[in-house]
Amino acid sequence: MSKKFFPIEPLDEGCMLGKKATGKNAYWYVRMYWKAKGESEYRSTKIPYEESRASRLKAKRRANAIWQEFLSAVSVGDNPRNAKSVKSVADDYKKQYRWWANENERLGKDIYIVKGTRVVKGHSPYWSSVKADKADNILRHLEDFWDTLPTQDFRKVTQRDLSRFSEWAAINRDWSPSWTHQNITQIRMIWRYAFDEGLTDFIPSPFRPPAQTSERAGRPLQAEEWLKMVRYARDKYEGIRTENKASQYNKDAALQFWIWLNFVSWTGYRPPSGKVLKNLPRWEDIKRTKDGNLILQRRDKTQYEAPIFKEAHDYLEFLKNFQKAREIDSPYIFAHTRDKAGVHRKGDPIKSFRKQWETMLKDIGLWEDWGTARKDKLVPYSLRGFFITMSLNRGVDVRKLAKSLGTSVRVIDQTYDDFQTERELHELLKGSGVADIKKVSYDDAGFPILS
Repeated sequence: MSKKFFPIEPLDEGCMLGKKATGKNAYWYVRMYWKAKGESEYRSTKIPYEESRASRLKAKRRANAIWQEFLSAVSVGDNPRNAKSVKSVADDYKKQYRWWANENERLGKDIYIVKGTRVVKGHSPYWSSVKADKADNILRHLEDFWDTLPTQDFRKVTQRDLSRFSEWAAINRDWSPSWTHQNITQIRMIWRYAFDEGLTDFIPSPFRPPAQTSERAGRPLQAEEWLKMVRYARDKYEGIRTENKASQYNKDAALQFWIWLNFVSWTGYRPPSGKVLKNLPRWEDIKRTKDGNLILQRRDKTQYEAPIFKEAHDYLEFLKNFQKAREIDSPYIFAHTRDKAGVHRKGDPIKSFRKQWETMLKDIGLWEDWGTARKDKLVPYSLRGFFITMSLNRGVDVRKLAKSLGTSVRVIDQTYDDFQTERELHELLKGSGVADIKKVSYDDAGFPILS
């Protein structure tokens, strides 16, 4: 190790900042002299080495934190190589919940619950790979906060130290209140895990900033952006060549994502997270009135009946025929077209299009980084806002609209207050064909040709 370590700047007596090459890359390292043992300890800051002032300053902050953690462990007679730092406890917690998620999915049973989270209808949520991925992402965002703590010794961190989190986030990050809340929940869950392991005697309750209703819906969706989305989804579908069963399934999934975009846009359907099956759209939710119109009956957060714009009628009819062609007998409007061992069976509902949504936003240049205030980024709810925009521009009374969507006039006023003109949308759609499903023929494999 010492032969590869290149000293750069002394930080304290017995502490040296330097760099170490690992393969083709180099990282900032810190060398610490362990006086009792008469030997040096080397630790990575995990910061890529760059010859810049900003990189060095960041590395120095991280190195000083590691050094203080090292000194703290030595001062109480602990072996610094085995000391429990905030980051090491967070890593242990990460390994534990990942194991819980894997076990739940391997056994096909909900055994390991997510402790400390909101109980819904008497039931606690259970660990899954999706929840573990979400927790991983939040822990990455917390790493910079750990560096600001007065001590890196987990046992010495106080509730007062952690109570500074909301203030730190407000000053250093442009996060929405809901995202800040999710980070606070993970802080509590790390300490809850440590409490169960006997590493601490308290579970913190950092201050939570009040939620802003106006930030829940996501920013308004512009007509050009909507057109860009449906064009992207359609091109994605048409660009997939069906060479094997896997590519055929991917083509089916791409087709359903395109239809889902239009379905939500013209029905005002509240996109669910996929956690609760009863919130997923079913064919029985679609009712035809005596005059031939369609309504969407929902039983999720609130019961309501919403009119379905005629633009969506052809999509629903097409999707019904698509399921028949794939020999799918499913009560769900969006369903998987093949079995996937240990994950889902043919006909099971597609619980969420979250990954396709995120991939689309990244590919068309509309993605915002994690933690961006919800009001400043596009979310699936933005499509619901698009429907509300179209409804208001078509002269639908806001009180009737609120009732039909299971929401309130106040929420509509606060969250959908940037109304674009329908004329703008019509001009963009004229001749584009991207949202016209009537011109459909089929290829030899049974896939629709949308051009």
